[in-house]
Amino acid sequence: MILIPLNKDEKTISNKFRKADRFVFLDSDSGIVVEDNHFKKEKSKEFFEYFKTLNVDKIFLKGLGLQTFDKLQKMGVEVYVINQDVDLYSHIDIAKCIRITPQNANEFCTLGHKDKNV
Repeated sequence: MILIPLNKDEKTISNKFRKADRFVFLDSDSGIVVEDNHFKKEKSKEFFEYFKTLNVDKIFLKGLGLQTFDKLQKMGVEVYVINQDVDLYSHIDIAKCIRITPQNANEFCTLGHKDKNV
């Protein structure tokens, strides 16, 4: 299942991941499902556990922090940066997105507390 963080309008890609207002889940079996981010104000493991229960295996986003990337990678989730000038999730060209890896994570994971030893 693919996950993309959204703003309140349910169409515009959020610039943030953990603090996104909503998430769109895309799956060939379930179709398109938009849900509120119930973990927006929390820093809890439930945020990541929730994605496990939904079998999220790919995330497309505009930004995230290094610690969040590390947690997603440990879960086996592929993380892609939307490096296109698009605002609506329906306009993403998946072929043009860049997969974040441990080798390029410092370049793309610029939000959050990457320089802190938390």
